Amino acid sequence: MAREISICIVGAGSSYTPELIDGLIAAPPEQVAVKSIRLMDVDERRLEIMAGLTRRMIGRAERGIEVASDTRLDRMLEGCDFVITQIRVGGMKGRHLDESIPLKYGIIGQETTGPGGMLKALRTIGPMIEIARTVAEVCPQAYILNYTNPSGIITEAVSKHTDARIVGLCSGIPQMRRRIHEKLKDRFGDLKTYSVGLNHFGFVHRFVSGGKDVTSEAIELLYEDDRAEGGEAGISEGALARLIQAVPISYVNYFFHAHQKLTDAKAAPETRAQTVEKIEREVLDEASRAG
Repeated sequence: MAREISICIVGAGSSYTPELIDGLIAAPPEQVAVKSIRLMDVDERRLEIMAGLTRRMIGRAERGIEVASDTRLDRMLEGCDFVITQIRVGGMKGRHLDESIPLKYGIIGQETTGPGGMLKALRTIGPMIEIARTVAEVCPQAYILNYTNPSGIITEAVSKHTDARIVGLCSGIPQMRRRIHEKLKDRFGDLKTYSVGLNHFGFVHRFVSGGKDVTSEAIELLYEDDRAEGGEAGISEGALARLIQAVPISYVNYFFHAHQKLTDAKAAPETRAQTVEKIEREVLDEASRAG
């Protein structure tokens, strides 16, 4: 049996929280033995909604996990082994400005890339350092698992300017690897994939099956319907993957296809922030319904 652990989620009012909780309760207790989940957010309404949903999810899963919630961080950190950070300073209104202001000047507006990403970083570094210092004081043995974007910059700032233990994470590469394995499962049942790169600039660069490197064959199968070599958007993803012998995460398009991404953003009826804000309202509305 695995050692029991306590986890604190900072920014628990996020619409990503149900996915986190689902992952924690889906893991077999002998692998991930969660004793308690503490939820913290500065937005009391969103925190209350997500705390209620968390308790209902755990109850239905028949897991004996204690749930606590509070707007005061220090209370939620006591005795924690892991602290998951997923804060958004300025909320979606701030993200909308990050995305829309650069577009006025013909520059990509995106929350992790270019000026938009830097604006978000500058708003977020200070509060994240405060959180990390509180973690280092209250539960110095704990590891921060950071999902707050731009993850690479935030993680580097915390690691350099606090004593907290921190690891920067992103769900993008794992999700991409799952899609790859699903698409290639009939050809490579025992496929292993390996990735490299910074957050939001990552690549799956090696494919192994039966102890043999099958990277070239796997890439050909993944992009068998993509033989385009150019066009208005420039080199296609398939052509790029064949050229560098690695599968890029979609975020690299902001670098390799910057002109097209800028054109698309300008033509869009609303920013990604405005779209996500609507999705969040739906998620919170659904999460607030008991039963």
